[in-house]
Amino acid sequence: MLRYLILRFQPTKVMRFLKGESNVFLSFRLRSLGILFIGYVMILQ
Repeated sequence: MLRYLILRFQPTKVMRFLKGESNVFLSFRLRSLGILFIGYVMILQ
């Protein structure tokens, strides 16, 4: 599961998302994924 999440957060994909931040849906999706990912890591620790 963690490996899958890390693969989802490849730097190039993140940069592509950030470049498309004018697209509100993409920026919202990236933010929610980031919040979920941080919460998941904190739970593991």
